[in-house]
This record gives sequence, C-alpha cells and structure tokens, in this order.
Amino acid sequence: MSRSFITVITVVFNDVNTIENTIKSIVTQSYENYEFIVIDGGSTDGTVEIIRSYRDQINYIISESDNGIYDAMNKALRIAKGEWVNFINSGDFYTSTHVLSNISKYYLKGNSAYSIVHTDILEGGVYTSQNIFSGYILKNICHQSIFYNRFKLKKVLKYNTKYKLAADFDLLVAIYYMDPDLFSLKTNEADIYYLPGGISHTNKTVTIKERIKIIVSNRRNLGLNRYVLNLLNGFKNAIIK
Repeated sequence: MSRSFITVITVVFNDVNTIENTIKSIVTQSYENYEFIVIDGGSTDGTVEIIRSYRDQINYIISESDNGIYDAMNKALRIAKGEWVNFINSGDFYTSTHVLSNISKYYLKGNSAYSIVHTDILEGGVYTSQNIFSGYILKNICHQSIFYNRFKLKKVLKYNTKYKLAADFDLLVAIYYMDPDLFSLKTNEADIYYLPGGISHTNKTVTIKERIKIIVSNRRNLGLNRYVLNLLNGFKNAIIK
C-alpha cells in the first residue's frame, strides 16, 4: 500500500454527551485510507441513535451487551482490516483534521518494523509527554495514543479480559517482550485529546493492583533488576494514590 490503511475503533457505553465529539473528530479527517468501527455495549441513553445518524460514515456498527471495555475492544480487533489500529474511545478525539494524514505520512509509512507508534496527548487540555520507559520502569501510556501494528502483532494483539482495568498495560508488556528491539516509535506531537475521569482513573486502587499482578506474572521475562524496580514502583503508586 502506498498509504497506510488504518483501522480506527471507538468503544462506548451510555455516553450520549460526548460520543458525537469523538465521531466527528474521526469522520472529518482529511485522510481517506481508513476504516471506522464503533462498538457500543448496548446503550440505552440515546448514544445508539447518535451513532446511527453517522451510519454512512462508519464501516461497522455493533450494539450489544458485552463483558466490559476490553471484551468490546477484542470484538473490534476481530473484524479490523487495517495495517495499523488506533482506539479513540468515547470522550476522546483527534486534535486536528490532519492527524491520520500526518501520522501516516511521517511515522507509519516506511516504519512497519515497529510494533507500535505512539503520540503525546492533551490530557484534559494539558500537554502531556508520554514515555513508555522511565529508566527500567515500564509506564502505562494512554492507549488512545497508540497505533498498533496489527500485522506484526497478530499473535498478541488482543486484550486479556481477566483484567478489568489494566489489560492495556498487560498488552504493552506482551508486545515489548515479543520484540524489545523494535518496540516503539514516538511522534512528539499531541495528536490525541484524552478526557480524564475514565474507569481506570476513578478506580486507581484496582488498576494498580492489576498492574502489580501483571508485573509478577512477567517476572521471568523482566529479569531480576527490572522486575524488582517495576514491582517497587507499583507498590509506591498504590501507597501514594
């Protein structure tokens, strides 16, 4: 492909107040070589009606009950066709109409060896630089800012639904240890507006406990020094938060 084919996925449940902002930011992109998938968890507040009003600009719409956000995201991954996959969930949006065009032109094209390409974000309007590593510490960056290489990650690109709030961190760990040499490429642009207050932010104790479990389950892959430092960092965050 001369231009990267991108799958954009939006997952939503009962979010009538912000879903349209998210949809508009996607369907108004100047880039045309993408597909758009919306997975709704069986909303009852008017969200489905808004989604269906854009049916001509959405490739796939699924509205049915599910087993949580990661189950919904896995549904979308099973039908995705793009070389690269990006999740823009309800409430979040692209910061300009040229995000997909610029990312494809300058970062995705010719970089298909990388497992992921990720951007900085505007977190509630505040520029936030995202770095996956801080020394030996593996950070959990905003998954909306990640473009996953679906072809390269075919064996691991799915969310472990036994984790209710930290399956995105589990996926990052799996991707890194599959391919540490060509793990990620960073854009240094705030291409995603991330709306704070999601379920992982409002349940921080559960999120951190799940991350600690993930670190423990990957102790052999981490090696002693990295394992100890990541574990201590998890406990530190649990105490502070």
